[in-house]
Amino acid sequence: MSANASRIKKGNKALSVHDYFNAKKQFAKGLKYNPSPAAFGLATIYSRNNNPFFSLDSSYRYILISDSTWNLSKTRKKEKWKIYGWTKTGIDSLKQIISSQFYQRAKKINTVAEYSMFIGMHPWANELNAAVYTRDSLAFFQAVEQNNAAAYKSFFEKYPNSEFAILAKQNYHNSQFLELTSDGSLEAYQQFVKQYPDSPQRMEADSIIFKMVTQPNTIEAYEKFVLENPENSFIKQGWRDFYQTFLTDYSKSRIIAFKNNYPQALNRKEIEGDLALFNTEMLPFKKQGLFGLMNENGEVLIEPTFQFLGGFSDGLAKYMSADMLGLINKQGDIQIKAEYDAISEVEDGRFIVEKNDL
Repeated sequence: MSANASRIKKGNKALSVHDYFNAKKQFAKGLKYNPSPAAFGLATIYSRNNNPFFSLDSSYRYILISDSTWNLSKTRKKEKWKIYGWTKTGIDSLKQIISSQFYQRAKKINTVAEYSMFIGMHPWANELNAAVYTRDSLAFFQAVEQNNAAAYKSFFEKYPNSEFAILAKQNYHNSQFLELTSDGSLEAYQQFVKQYPDSPQRMEADSIIFKMVTQPNTIEAYEKFVLENPENSFIKQGWRDFYQTFLTDYSKSRIIAFKNNYPQALNRKEIEGDLALFNTEMLPFKKQGLFGLMNENGEVLIEPTFQFLGGFSDGLAKYMSADMLGLINKQGDIQIKAEYDAISEVEDGRFIVEKNDL
């Protein structure tokens, strides 16, 4: 056994004078009985690029042997050979040096596969986070070059913890939406919503469906929308617009007809309010420079918050905000935002508006 132990001493002595041939020979013979210190010596030789035995793969192999057999070594041997740098700290330090060499090789090759190999083989490396980020960025921009849903999905499924995962998911949903609705048809958008109801693009798809179905701006178009698209994100707006279009022929009987014909309407409160106020005379009044509405008895119905208020016509009145005109109903709800320079009197349920001299 003393002969075996002397090989560690002889190997390190040869190593100290850069006699790599003899050092390698001694350490190789010492592997059987003293694997940790012998492997440490071999890892040292293979990690140095000033000798013909330089090999990253071999240095990696032997430093792992040294590390894994450290605890099997006897305490007296650890004390005896610590003068050669063979300590747990020394092993860890050499592991880091070898890992850094692998990292430099990965940087030079600069591919997803090379960085992935480094990450898998060197989880203890100081450069691990940098390698992960670079690997992920390379992989992400490969997906960007392909720019399709499949590529983005593949990325965030493969690298779920990546800093680019959120962006990849956003790009995935965008690409998926564009790919499935590329023909621009109503059927395509409806199918998208049906197939992916929880997609972040659901709102955009619903908006397009709403605009396409109601584009004719007719009673029939709005009725079709509210009855056939009850889950649409814009269904409440659809019912409000349907109601307003239905009241082109403004009368109490018309309001009652809408209420009776569409008991499922989502704007029931608005309908009931219109019925309750239908015969109420609403008069503008001014207080502290702002306009509100009161009834014939002087009771305030709408607080003075408007720059200007006109009289009601077909259930709507002009109001001014920031020097622009819009329309409110008798409940004080804004029906048309204040964005026009002028609005004419109502005629057949329609107003002529002026904006930017048009």
